[in-house]
Amino acid sequence: AGTTGTQTVAYALSLLGLRVVHFIELWDPWGRRNESFGDGSTEDLGKQMQMYRLWGVGRENMSFCLMKGNTLPFRKLEAVDAVFDSPFPEYSYDLIRAFPNARVVLTVREPSEWVEKRIASHTGAEAHFLRPCGVKLSSLPDPVGAKLFEATNDWVTCVGGPDRFLKIDVFKQNRDYDLWNQLM
Repeated sequence: AGTTGTQTVAYALSLLGLRVVHFIELWDPWGRRNESFGDGSTEDLGKQMQMYRLWGVGRENMSFCLMKGNTLPFRKLEAVDAVFDSPFPEYSYDLIRAFPNARVVLTVREPSEWVEKRIASHTGAEAHFLRPCGVKLSSLPDPVGAKLFEATNDWVTCVGGPDRFLKIDVFKQNRDYDLWNQLM
């Protein structure tokens, strides 16, 4: 069901010894899935950050969604080394501000392919821009969704800065670089 390769890169980083959050699961170092993460307990990082409540916020309450995003406790992510997948891309600006020395790993693919795969494999996926607050990708014409994906990725590339930025396209054929070396 992949759309940009976040699962692949998250797993690879865990194999390199990092604690990685991908969506609602936590990968401990060396590729071990942390079964206690995402279980709704008081130790659940997603629950602590109140991220789960954001996914239920729709367009009918855009003001609440935007306000809620301003109050998320991003510093709680200090317990992990890397985060991937929704809702983290939607809060990339906040994450970059909360962790000014962090490296930014952006997984990408050709924008029109991304729209096609995202709609096909993620029913109800939100559009790809900062704080979409319930705007669904399927509600936009495909070219608009593709341009939003491209523009948001360009913005993250610019704000992330060249000294701490790594863009990875795991779908690109005939890559002339070694992904493992880039990640290390």
